[in-house]
Amino acid sequence: MAEIDIPAAAARFRALVQSHHRIWVSVHESPDGDSIGAALALQEVLGRMGKRIVAIRQHPFPRQYEDLPGTEHMGDVTRLGELFPPEVIIAVDVGSFRRIHAVLDHVSPETVVVNIDHHPGNGGPERPCEYVDLADPSVASTTMLTYLLLREAWPGCVTSQAATCLYVGLITDTGCFRFSNTNAETLRVGAELVALGADPGRLAENYMFRRRPQALRLLGEVLTTLEFHAGGKLSTLCLTRDMLERSGARMEESEGFVNHATSVDGVQVAAMLREVDSGRTRVSLRSPDLLDVSRIAREFGGGGHRNAAGCSVDADIDRAQELIVQAVLQALRG
Repeated sequence: MAEIDIPAAAARFRALVQSHHRIWVSVHESPDGDSIGAALALQEVLGRMGKRIVAIRQHPFPRQYEDLPGTEHMGDVTRLGELFPPEVIIAVDVGSFRRIHAVLDHVSPETVVVNIDHHPGNGGPERPCEYVDLADPSVASTTMLTYLLLREAWPGCVTSQAATCLYVGLITDTGCFRFSNTNAETLRVGAELVALGADPGRLAENYMFRRRPQALRLLGEVLTTLEFHAGGKLSTLCLTRDMLERSGARMEESEGFVNHATSVDGVQVAAMLREVDSGRTRVSLRSPDLLDVSRIAREFGGGGHRNAAGCSVDADIDRAQELIVQAVLQALRG
């Protein structure tokens, strides 16, 4: 299944970890459960090996993940000067190295930069360093790839705390094993993490299905914006700052709303637009069908996977919707 040779990649990872002591692990901006889960698992496992390691918190950090094991030990991206200087910087699930912001300022020609990701080809940090690319787009999540590397490099190293973090990332990126990236190996990894101590029922309930009343009020408003285009092949949803204010919800609580737009019979592409401010809109794209939405996202400087991608559009939400609809219609015609 893997596009990289896991034993060879794990051996390389083990060698560089054993030959260095000071390690940073960075999530991406607006991190999701996959990025956070991978970073916290590495912080836990490598820390138990005696490494001086810290996971870097990027913003805005979703409050729902604050109770995952190890979050209390994370360093903050706004206070990197207070941390020890890194010999190794590991980026997890970043897609693009621009998404780790100030962490990039600590990359030097002597720094080992490791990319652990299931996004294709992010190009590296674009500055002199020793770069180790361990990306594999064929796996379901970065947490799954992190587990495969750890399991191979140090058999028996994954603790129940690390397994919990890895399992949360796995269900985040597979929609609790409902998305098209779920296959036999994905399920086997999930089963192994449960055997190591992850509680599947509790974690699914807490991180995938339980919502605050404010979030449900926000969902109700967002669903009123549902529109269909191209004879029902494209569906769109919009979330404005006014909706957030009226509902009392947080932007991060809209994660997963786009799945309501993909669930409609006949829909081949769904787009969820979120108003960041008056001149910038964040777009999530999903396709349960054959259309590669990552190509559409790249037209706007974003990226992602064939069936799930995202981008930002420098326009207000109405204009952004027009641009995204045009781009999707063109892709559907193609």
